[in-house]
Amino acid sequence: MVQIIALFSIILLILHGAYIFLARNFLGNAISNVQQTYVDLKLHPIVLVIMMMAYVLYMAMIKYEFTLTDAIILGIILHGVHEMLNAVMFTNWSLTISSINTLWGGLTFGFIAFIYKRFIS
Repeated sequence: MVQIIALFSIILLILHGAYIFLARNFLGNAISNVQQTYVDLKLHPIVLVIMMMAYVLYMAMIKYEFTLTDAIILGIILHGVHEMLNAVMFTNWSLTISSINTLWGGLTFGFIAFIYKRFIS
């Protein structure tokens, strides 16, 4: 269990790190527009979020044997809930960013599910 969660965490860190790096200007401008300050990423919350997502993936893929489609839908729903809460709380939150991040959640979970089913299980 610990090894799979660690592997999922590493993959999530790589994928999200690449996404944030590639979309840094777009995301940074949108976030600065909301909070009126520079984006300051904090390590502890990042680690906790990655660990929680990895555990959700572990439960979905191993305990409940989700299909690839199930994993994609789960990723869309989890990221979508987070994004819609942002839209509720922040006046200037971009629905475009919410849509992109929600779809990114589905792609991320789907990719990890594919890797798990193809190479690990």
